[in-house]
Amino acid sequence: MKTMKTRVPALILCLTMILGCAGLVQADDAEEQTEAAAPVPAAETGLPSDTVSDNESVYVLTDASGVVQKTIVSDRITEADGEQSASQTQEQKDLPVDVRFTYRLDGKEIAPEELAGKSGEVEIRIDYTNHAWAEKEINGKTERLCVPFLTLSALLLDNDHFSDVRVENGKSVNDGTRTVVVGYALPGMGESLALPEDLDLTIPDHVTVTANATDFTLGSVYTLAANDLFKDYDESDPDGLEKLVNSMTELTDAMDQLLDGAQALNDGLDTLLAKSGELTSGVSALRDGADQAADGAGKLADGARSLSAGAREVQNGAGKLADGAGSLLGGADQLANGAAQLSAGLTQLSENSAAINDGAKTVFQSLLSAAQTQLTANGLSVSCLTISNYQTELSKVIASLDHDAVYAQALAQVTAGVEAKRPEIEALVTASVREQVTQTVTAKVQQTVSEQVAAAVEAAVRGKVVSAATGLSAEEYEAAIANGAIGEDVQTAVEAQITAQLSSSEVQAQIETATAEKMSSDEVQDLISQNTEAQMKTEDIQAAIAANTEAQVRKAVADTMAGDEVQSKLDAASEGAKSVIALRTSLDQYNAFYLGVQSYTAGVDAAAKGAKTLSSGTAELKTGAASLANGGAALSAGTKTLSDGAASLSDGAAALSNGANRLAAGVRTLQDKLPALIDGVTKLRDGSEELHSGMEQFNEEGIAKLSEFVTVDAEGVAERLRAIASLGKEYHSSYTGLPGSVDSEVRFIFRTDGIGE
Repeated sequence: MKTMKTRVPALILCLTMILGCAGLVQADDAEEQTEAAAPVPAAETGLPSDTVSDNESVYVLTDASGVVQKTIVSDRITEADGEQSASQTQEQKDLPVDVRFTYRLDGKEIAPEELAGKSGEVEIRIDYTNHAWAEKEINGKTERLCVPFLTLSALLLDNDHFSDVRVENGKSVNDGTRTVVVGYALPGMGESLALPEDLDLTIPDHVTVTANATDFTLGSVYTLAANDLFKDYDESDPDGLEKLVNSMTELTDAMDQLLDGAQALNDGLDTLLAKSGELTSGVSALRDGADQAADGAGKLADGARSLSAGAREVQNGAGKLADGAGSLLGGADQLANGAAQLSAGLTQLSENSAAINDGAKTVFQSLLSAAQTQLTANGLSVSCLTISNYQTELSKVIASLDHDAVYAQALAQVTAGVEAKRPEIEALVTASVREQVTQTVTAKVQQTVSEQVAAAVEAAVRGKVVSAATGLSAEEYEAAIANGAIGEDVQTAVEAQITAQLSSSEVQAQIETATAEKMSSDEVQDLISQNTEAQMKTEDIQAAIAANTEAQVRKAVADTMAGDEVQSKLDAASEGAKSVIALRTSLDQYNAFYLGVQSYTAGVDAAAKGAKTLSSGTAELKTGAASLANGGAALSAGTKTLSDGAASLSDGAAALSNGANRLAAGVRTLQDKLPALIDGVTKLRDGSEELHSGMEQFNEEGIAKLSEFVTVDAEGVAERLRAIASLGKEYHSSYTGLPGSVDSEVRFIFRTDGIGE
């Protein structure tokens, strides 16, 4: 049989989930309940079996690999009169379906307890094994068939820990925070139906989930195993086989309708997604309007409260106003007289304002001129001081008198001066070095000349002594010694005479005179001069000249900086800075006075104008005071009505503000949720496309082929389906222990322990 898998229609999955959801939740509750009474068989109810129905749920608790740890049976018996009874018990019967889990990390099998916290590509394989088999006779031949169990497993994968989720024999749905994986299988059904290979249809017996995991953790996995796929099949119905075959045709028709519905769903979602932009714009406009309404309502409520409070104050003041109107009228005459006197006095003061301002400005300018003269006299350079710039200019002077700044300035000036004299310093150093080199060369030449003169004198003395003692020349004497003709006594005597003569003062004076004459000769002096110039050009001498010149320059700079002139400038700069700071402080104090004078004269001018206006208005005030007294009573009565209406307005405005705020908050929430809504619509549209594609594939590769095969081979697969359906009905009573005539249902709900929770 080929390995290509065909998906079970979404309709079957949805119906199966509806049937099993309640049982999945009850599995947790059943574990927590204590030991209950044993189940009550139908025989013990005292009622005929046809008046009793039984719904039985078997909860199977397993470890993470699927090994059973506890089995709990929950019975709900309904009698014909509607009375119900329920019981629970620990059950140790063999289960008809085995659910086993195998885990792999990066392709290698791993124990579940070792998988917690790991990261990598994870594979979770769920294998379902059907242990419920029985023999049935089909067309005169005994066949081994399975009880039809549909298994459905549900996993919840947190998106923080899992990505790129893929499922074989199932479906996955991502809601943005987690991925719901539903896998299905019909264990044993493929073998029981014995479908031919050319049908290209495989009925799954396992589920495989693959994902990229980060810090692996997995909650409990729930599996529903139910054998009610054929619960409506009636074996005693003579038309049962025909109905079973006809159901394939009906399934094909339903599949066509489902395809049409999936296409309509996809078209509708495309339209909804296209209109989502208009929805977003509309909600944004609605939010702006709601925010403005809430803001306006808030301001209205605040204004209403202020109006209400003000109205009460007006009401209270209205009485006081009426009482004071009489006093105001009496005092209006006195005010008019006083206003005239005040206006005359302020006018006189105002006429002197210009002279006061000019005098204060003249004094200020005189102070600035004196300050500039003082600074210039102290050798400080400063721009022309004015009322507007004196603070900035004096700040520059103060900064220039900083000790470090003055030192740096003096150092730069001294260094520049010394550097200007560097050629002179270098010439002096060169002359000094030349003198030393000349002395050294002269001493060496003199030593050479002295040695040459001494050798010549010694040769002359030796010749004279040898000739006088032996009558031989010096050369003949040396040859005779070599031939052994001259004895040692003669030789000793000759050498003694030579040494005596050479040591005499007369010969030494002769050597010194001859040496001095030769040293003063032009030849020797030229030689000394040439050797001196040659020595001066060597790298060592030039390096020595450069080093000595640099040392002399630095010494000159250091000596000048340490001198009294520079030090006195540094001391004067510190004192000068203090003086300039004091000068600026004095000018700042006068500036404050000067500004005060201007403010005073401006106030006097304004007061004079106001006094004139006050004087002209006192007559009107007198007339108005009379009118005020007359209207005070009417105002007092009207303010009460105003106060009552303002209170009502304040209450209504507060309610309006609260409602507007709730509206604005709701609209903001709606706008915040819009991206998630649009994202959800996009995912739903993509999912509908996938559903439509899957339905087409399932219809082409599964339903159409299975329907065609069952219709053509009615006595083959159809007979097997009828036999399998019969086994499904028989198994109900087999597990519950009730008579076969009792209407009973049984479901198996597995809860597999989580990993790393």
